Amino acid sequence: MVFAIFYQRVLIYTNYVPMGTMVNANYIMDALGKFLKIYKQKRPKVASLEQFFHWDNAPVHTAAVLKDWMAVKQFQVIEHPLYSPDLAPADFFLFPEIKKQLAGKSLTQQSFKKEWEGAARNLNAYDFSYAFRRWYEHWENCIRICGGYVEKR
Repeated sequence: MVFAIFYQRVLIYTNYVPMGTMVNANYIMDALGKFLKIYKQKRPKVASLEQFFHWDNAPVHTAAVLKDWMAVKQFQVIEHPLYSPDLAPADFFLFPEIKKQLAGKSLTQQSFKKEWEGAARNLNAYDFSYAFRRWYEHWENCIRICGGYVEKR
């Protein structure tokens, strides 16, 4: 399993979840804490700006303890409507694109990280920009139908 964060034109953080690890709110808080530390070192000017964060509404992402932690860290969370799959760019862009590149490869736990990073390097700034344009279009559609059910694309 991979926990990945991307911003505008690039994948900026990847956390490889060890096999058998329970991914719960505490795991997510730890991973986000590591991300913030690296992010503030590598992009201090951007990291000092207001941060908006979006992901789906999986229970681990909506846990009260995680929401409280994110509020303290000053993340502005973009709420994900119920019954609207594929509004998170990781779900409709990042993971499907990398899965396409890894299709047919025989992966082991040891080779996965190398293969993932190779596939991620194949994504360019245009791919990420396009994903955000699609994200905007998906949200416009969701707003147009007042948060109703959106068919998976």
